[in-house]
Amino acid sequence: MGIEEFRETLEQSQVTVGLNEKIAIVQKKINLQSGKRHTLMAVDFMDDSFILPTDQAIRGYEFFVSPYPIIYTEMRLAEVLENRGPLASDDAVLFKQSAVFLGFNTGGVFVERLPNQFLGAMPTYNWYTPQLYLTLILHKEQTGSAWTVDDLGMSVYLAVKSVNADAVEYGMGVIREYTNAQGRNLMSQGRQIPPSNNVQQSFPSWRWGGVRPAYMLAGSPGSNDFFVQAALNDTEIMISTQTLGTYMGQAAKMVRPDQPFGTRATSNGDIPDWLRVTLKNMGLWFGNLRADEVPRFRRHGNGNVQMFTDNGTVA
Repeated sequence: MGIEEFRETLEQSQVTVGLNEKIAIVQKKINLQSGKRHTLMAVDFMDDSFILPTDQAIRGYEFFVSPYPIIYTEMRLAEVLENRGPLASDDAVLFKQSAVFLGFNTGGVFVERLPNQFLGAMPTYNWYTPQLYLTLILHKEQTGSAWTVDDLGMSVYLAVKSVNADAVEYGMGVIREYTNAQGRNLMSQGRQIPPSNNVQQSFPSWRWGGVRPAYMLAGSPGSNDFFVQAALNDTEIMISTQTLGTYMGQAAKMVRPDQPFGTRATSNGDIPDWLRVTLKNMGLWFGNLRADEVPRFRRHGNGNVQMFTDNGTVA
């Protein structure tokens, strides 16, 4: 099927947000063919009536194109206007334009839309539900006088491409869109970062510059690595399991970006973690493997291991 174009309007002779009310809703439904996958090829919108406030109170509106009716929320628009609709990036929204007026004769008018005119001239969103809703929500501060908009008129242009979809794809798409359209009274996503903590998330070069410092290698072999660094085929000095665990834990210790790598002033000396993490990463070695080699250790079954020298004597 080719591209179908819709030139639809939303018109009312008079819409009033009452004295003690906060919003008014105007809505219109457009039917589409079922069993299809619809693609929004192009969209544009115009406020023909050029809505403006009639007093110094803050006013605003939200206009939506969506597969299901828009459900307003308990969240605010421009801090003082309550019960805004879902966000433009919500899966239930195909197009949204918002406008806020700061009061009569103030010149403060702010308009935002998604997709914008650039994106709206190319294919954007797909949906399956065989219908579209045009929804206008008028907002006013709860305090102040009533707000009446005479001869309300808004126009929207939609270019929709519809292609056949198999039963499974169509059914899953409709179910997903129905679920996404359910009301979300309050949303809270992301996290607030205290300014004092942001420095810990910065790249070190941004905050401090230069090369990250690191502790120097200690003179004693035991502090330079987990094991004495002889040739790979030579034997190594044994250390206790507890000491080995201490080395491992200290080598993996995290430090602030402005602090040197490694662990300072431990019982086993300063430990550069950059060396311990990267050096000798082939695992625990106990010497060269060759045929018929004399066993170097014996397990007694109680957790103890008895070590032997090359000639089989107890070490």
